[in-house]
Amino acid sequence: MRERFRAALEADANDRKAAEYDVKFAAGGKNQWDRAVYAQRKKAKRPILTENRLAPSIAQIVNDGRQNKPALECEPMDGATEQSAEYFEGRIRQIEYESDADVAYDTSREGQVTCGRGFYRVTTEATAGDASKQRACIEPIDNQFAVVWDPAAQRYDLEDADFWFIVRTISQEQHERDFGTDTLASKQGFFLEGINPAPDWMGLGSGKNYVRVADYYHRDWDDLTDDGHPTVKICATNGVEVLDETDWIDPAGVIPVIPVFGKQLFVDDEKRNFSLIRNAIDPQKLVNLYASNIAEQISQMPKNPYMVAEGQIAGREKEWEEINEVQRAVVQYKTRAANGDQAGPPVRTANEPPIQALVTGYLQAIDAIKASMGIFDASLGAGPGDTAGIAIQKRQKESDVANFHFADNEERSRKKLGRILLRIIPLLDGTDPAEHPIRGADGKVQMRQVNVRYLDPKTGQPVMIDLSKPGEHGIAVRTGPSFTSQRQEENERQGELIKAAPELLWILGDLYFRTSDGPGAQDMAERMERAIGLRTPGLIDQKQNDPRAQLQQALQQAQQAHVQNQQLIAEVHKLAHILETRQAESDAKFNIEALKSWTQLKVAEISASVKTGIADADREGAQLEAMFDQAHQVGLAAMEHSHQVLQNQQQQDNAMESQQNQQEFQTAQLQAAPEVPPRQPQVKQ
Repeated sequence: MRERFRAALEADANDRKAAEYDVKFAAGGKNQWDRAVYAQRKKAKRPILTENRLAPSIAQIVNDGRQNKPALECEPMDGATEQSAEYFEGRIRQIEYESDADVAYDTSREGQVTCGRGFYRVTTEATAGDASKQRACIEPIDNQFAVVWDPAAQRYDLEDADFWFIVRTISQEQHERDFGTDTLASKQGFFLEGINPAPDWMGLGSGKNYVRVADYYHRDWDDLTDDGHPTVKICATNGVEVLDETDWIDPAGVIPVIPVFGKQLFVDDEKRNFSLIRNAIDPQKLVNLYASNIAEQISQMPKNPYMVAEGQIAGREKEWEEINEVQRAVVQYKTRAANGDQAGPPVRTANEPPIQALVTGYLQAIDAIKASMGIFDASLGAGPGDTAGIAIQKRQKESDVANFHFADNEERSRKKLGRILLRIIPLLDGTDPAEHPIRGADGKVQMRQVNVRYLDPKTGQPVMIDLSKPGEHGIAVRTGPSFTSQRQEENERQGELIKAAPELLWILGDLYFRTSDGPGAQDMAERMERAIGLRTPGLIDQKQNDPRAQLQQALQQAQQAHVQNQQLIAEVHKLAHILETRQAESDAKFNIEALKSWTQLKVAEISASVKTGIADADREGAQLEAMFDQAHQVGLAAMEHSHQVLQNQQQQDNAMESQQNQQEFQTAQLQAAPEVPPRQPQVKQ
């Protein structure tokens, strides 16, 4: 570990030294002067002025990144769905919100622009509600010079680095508070006496009472995952012992430290990172020198004196001494000198120092600063020569293009962050059915179910986000104004339209107030919406915008459904009544047909029995007539009942059906009458 740390520092020595100088120079003050020149001018009591023209340019690039924040977007790929991509994208936004990731992004961007390097990292911590569960955090690294990495890494985002160090210097007392007194360093008195095995780590500071402690990330190639990736170990170390060790959860074996570099160039076969101000340091020194010399010339310039002959103002010396302070209408002098010679009036002499030449050099140095950074007056909000908006926008565009590599490099780094989060979110959220918060682009939070089937609110179809098999997702970075900035820009655009055409207030007024951030803006938007609805009905879709209209529509739909339900009930009753009537009619027809069949059967039986004897035939014939009469009465009763029911339901239809039934009855009676053979006269034997 110590060997790696020493080798990495040596490989980064030149670039680190230049970056440290950039930070000091950007801070201003005496840091913008060479030490020898500063000491010489201070000893001679000459003016030493610092006109820091770099700070506004740094703020311009940094704050432009704050306004146009890169946002991570998730795209479904192999085995993934739109719902899973939306879930991961919302979870990433929620992680950024919970861990105040803006602090990490802004800190790294500040270091990137100022000295060419900035860093942040991904960690995990216990959730507030359940200490057994972990959540992801995006953590800033305030000191960019506390980070040391594997010099053999080749990728821009250093995803192929085998080790990283994040170091800090603490006191011996804090070391014992954080790690206890049972450590090797504490037991050995931090090696203040005897041989120190790690002088770069122990006994630091003027009193030798400080210790360097590092979070040492390294990939263990002897411990591979199922996919063949090395595991990542995180060790807390003081240079002589391992104080703590944990395993990082990323299955891809990527160390979760994200760099944000400036412009990268190879100088003498060495990769160097350049800041915004690297090439503006010398012109800034010239500005400071010119400003100091101008001040010096002005301070040394005497007030213009009067040239007088000796004795010419004798007796009036006080008046002439106060001539620059006291206004007098008349100042007298003598026309002859002390030797009696004729003398003219006193004459004021002028001493003009070379201020104009110094100012010319001063302005040239300022232009050199602008040219070296590619940031001109229009980008900084000042453009005396450009009065047209298009011309100003073109100058601003030139600045954006000249320094676009800062924003583009930040997007590359953000992709590494997205890939890490995509891999660890399923591990942290788990594979059990649960609900987790996701955050939309507008900042609204909603709960989303995972590992269980649910109805998609957009499509209404059953879907399932299975974190055990989330599929492959791609990460893209979208750069643009934040949702708040977009709303403010839209409000300004609508305001300009309404200002140019006031009648548009009765068309766009509700939208204008709704995009406003002022107090009571939503109340004004609702009132304006109601006013527009009364003035121009139908202009605003009340179904989508007015909750009261939605409630009224729901009530109307309920009333319509109630009326339809009553109509359906009445129709059912009617059909049931008709069915009952039809059933009675059907029963009567069935009885007639049954009687007909039974009669035919009996006729056949009687015909067969005739052969056995006339006596039996007479008896059967009498029984047949009795039964026929009984069946006839039953049929008449059934028809009468059917006729009565139909008459109560619909008199005209029932009357026609009754007549038809009567005809059918008569026909059936004729068909059912048995053909009784003529009675033969009995012959006495």
